[in-house]
Amino acid sequence: MAHPNDNLKRKFLTIKINKEPAKLQLDTASHITILSHKTWKNINCPQLKPTEHAACDVSGRMLKLIGDLCGYSTNHKTNMNVWPNVMP
Repeated sequence: MAHPNDNLKRKFLTIKINKEPAKLQLDTASHITILSHKTWKNINCPQLKPTEHAACDVSGRMLKLIGDLCGYSTNHKTNMNVWPNVMP
């Protein structure tokens, strides 16, 4: 169960993916970036390719990832590899 003060500790940033704004939670320990289905729809449903990635939630349960974004661009400069995955 989430603690009422958890949102005070979470960091979010808004980036543009294919020129559409997307508010994402910053997680420096994550190896992939996960977009909700709603966010994917908000950025005009860019094409997906089958994913080879796997991810678990904080409880260790596997997340169902439906694909990786194809041919996307962002306005966020980073040295990290970003693997946008979409989940239902």
